[in-house]
Amino acid sequence: MIWTTWRQHRPEAVIGLAAVVAVVVLVFVANQLGYFTGGVNNELAPFTQTSLFLLPVLVGIFVGAPLLARDLENGTHRLLWTQGTRRSRWLAGKLGLVVGPVAIGAVLVAAYVALVLQGQHLTLLDGRTVGSFRPWEWFDELGPAFAAYVVFALSLGIALGAVIGRTYPAMALTLVGYIVARAPIEVLARPRYLPPLREQFTIVTSVPLPDPNAWLLDTRYQDVASGQTVPFIQALDRVGPSGGLAQAGLLGFQYYQPGDRFWLFQGIEAAIFVALAALLVCLAYYWVTRRIT
Repeated sequence: MIWTTWRQHRPEAVIGLAAVVAVVVLVFVANQLGYFTGGVNNELAPFTQTSLFLLPVLVGIFVGAPLLARDLENGTHRLLWTQGTRRSRWLAGKLGLVVGPVAIGAVLVAAYVALVLQGQHLTLLDGRTVGSFRPWEWFDELGPAFAAYVVFALSLGIALGAVIGRTYPAMALTLVGYIVARAPIEVLARPRYLPPLREQFTIVTSVPLPDPNAWLLDTRYQDVASGQTVPFIQALDRVGPSGGLAQAGLLGFQYYQPGDRFWLFQGIEAAIFVALAALLVCLAYYWVTRRIT
């Protein structure tokens, strides 16, 4: 059973290994050439970030979706099941040889990228030294969250392949499902894992936050008398050339998540997607053992 599964999925294994090596080499070369230090010649950094951002969903589409769907579509699963191989063993063999190595590879890539980027430092004008890569800008491409995205995308493809039983529709729906799951959490949930901090400022244009590694969420202007929020353009008209908010009867606030919450937020988001992945694997198990004929 194990040997048969390995022979079936050798191409995916080779492609996956090649992808991991390519990402590691890309990050290494970009680091050696100084593309993460914030200089003007940093074309390779956005390319590296985009490649890492797309890697999880590509794993789900090209590794996860065909894993069960290909056998179900071609009917080869029936041959194994009628020769004494239990459904649960068939599924466990496929998951064990694919999910485990992919998860390990994702963890290694995420850890390597985090170590490389955390080694980059930038000295500010006031003498403080911070990470030049701005950790919140790389939230999706490193750490436990990245590894969880890969495991989730893979599990999503496996579950959809089991339920649909056709390879190409499962691949297409994996892309759609991944976007549908990721977007609300990234846009709505992530900024609110913990209540943001608030910093008041006194001029119409926002000022640097006390934490250079903070994630700025919002800037608001408030009328002192009424307590109503004032749009930026209206606040700009009210303060005039002076730029001072107090003289115009306004208050300015910046809402942000501090840099020391980065790894806590990484852990929270990773836990969410690992839990979703576990539910998807349970769905695949149920569908294979109870629903497929």
